[in-house]
Parts: sequence; C-alpha cells; structure tokens
Amino acid sequence: MLRATRFVAWADRRSVQEADQLLVNGGYIGDIIRRTYRRDAIDCPAGCHVAATGFPLPVESRFSGGLTINGYPIRRPYVLLTNRHYPQKRFDLAIRAIAEVRKRHPRAQLVIPGPATSHTGSLKSLVTELGLEDAVLFLGPITEEELQSLYEGAAVYVYPAPEEDFGMGVIEAMAKGAPVVAWDQAGPTVTVGPGTGHLAEPLDVMDYAAGITRLLDSREENQATGERAVEWARRFDWERHVDTLEHAVLAVARNHVQLQLEAQTA
Repeated sequence: MLRATRFVAWADRRSVQEADQLLVNGGYIGDIIRRTYRRDAIDCPAGCHVAATGFPLPVESRFSGGLTINGYPIRRPYVLLTNRHYPQKRFDLAIRAIAEVRKRHPRAQLVIPGPATSHTGSLKSLVTELGLEDAVLFLGPITEEELQSLYEGAAVYVYPAPEEDFGMGVIEAMAKGAPVVAWDQAGPTVTVGPGTGHLAEPLDVMDYAAGITRLLDSREENQATGERAVEWARRFDWERHVDTLEHAVLAVARNHVQLQLEAQTA
C-alpha cells in the first residue's frame, strides 16, 4: 500500500472527479467529499428496512424480563452495542460509561454481540479491571434473527466510535425504536435526529453515561424517544436508498445514449 500510495491517490481522484454521477453515503461524509474533490455529489445514505408499524415495542417488553442468547442470560433493560471488535470502534469508552450508569442503575447490562478479534481480549481485561463481569456480556457470533431480537428489545443503543462517516448500526437500532447515544461528531450528527437520543460531548465519558442514564430513568420518555427514532429512521429506509441509486443510474444511461445518438448523426 505504501508503494502504491501515489497511484491509488491518482486513481481515486480521477475516478471521483470524472464520474458522470457521484453518490455519497450521507450528508456528513458527503460534505467532506464535496469539499475535498470540489464537485457536486448526490446523498445516497445506506438504507435499512423500517416497518410500517409495531416499533418501538411496548415499554414493558424492553424494561422487564429477559432473554438468553448463546447461554448468556440478558436482563432487561439492557444497553446494546453492535460493531466489529476493532480498536477504532472505541468499545472501551462504552464500557467505562456503563460503569458510571451502574451507579444509578445497578442491574443495567451492556450487551456486545459479534465474533471475537485480537482486540476483544483487551476489552475483557478492562471489564475485569473495572469489576464489571456481570455488567458487560460478550455474546460471540449470533444469527441475524438474534441480532434483530436484540435491537427490538434494547432500552438504549450506544455507538461509541468517534470517527465513523455514517454508522449503520445507528439506523438499524432506530428502525426498531431503540433510542441512541453517540458522540456529537462525525456520522451520528446526521443519523441521530432531534429527540431520538443523546449526542454527548466528544469523548466525554461522563456526558455519555449521563445520556444513557436519562434514557433509563424514565420509561415514558424512553418510549417517546423510541417513537421519534423510528420516524427519523424512515429518512434512511432501503426503498429511498434504492430509488436514489436507480435515478442516478438511469440519468447516466440516458446521457450516454444521447451522446451516442449525437455521435452517429454527426
């Protein structure tokens, strides 16, 4: 990669600047690309399925009882974190935040599904260091059905990655009615809408924890926040994504046909 840097940079700029249409994954990264490449671009954020009705689930379904996945008993209400176990995703910040949340909600759990990586061991060491063995659950690989069940039942969804250009997990969680806590920078500034969760001061764990705590304090406010989250997620539904992509492709195709016809008649 180091040897190919100049070639990659040239190919990247040429492909972007000479494209007939340029589509970008949402407003945040889109603005960066527009400034960097000095050309217009169409917002075409990644989409997910948003059900017409049924979400969020009734508040009792997210604040009482529990479930078991991969042999791990999960108590409700729980806080969900979904992402790859990589250092840049900053799971450590969410783990430190849950330590603060537990001071007010001692039964709250942070649930983390997904296959282990070389970084997972250091995260588990942090959990042990903070005495959170009962509070942080690493579920390991799960099925898509189990993942959707976790989204549906979550009282709060957290997204601690500070530099994500979009953050698909945020949209997937909101589509199921889960309020979101993330940082007030990068992708979540676009994907987390007004009243759909809490955007914490960047890298301020105490503010992050306060956002989670407030969403656990009041079931009524949590439910109202979840309802707003579902409506906001409709801005990013799969159908809208496909429509935007289709219109762009057809516009390019029509333009090419027109150019060929003009060349034939010239």
